[in-house]
Amino acid sequence: MPNDTNIKCVTTHEVGHSVGLAHTNVVNSTLKSQSIMTSGEDSFVNWNNTSPSSYDKDELLSKWGY
Repeated sequence: MPNDTNIKCVTTHEVGHSVGLAHTNVVNSTLKSQSIMTSGEDSFVNWNNTSPSSYDKDELLSKWGY
């Protein structure tokens, strides 16, 4: 059942896609559980996460620069 936190999680994830981020492709389970870009089908997805992690921010910087 969707709740406010889940909706924020999915919305932030989709905004990540809109700015060019792909699903998290690291093997590290800690990074995956912290990343907003972890696929909803991944067992490490954290549905309580509502903001980008440092991994996500680094991915944005590598894609778009400063």
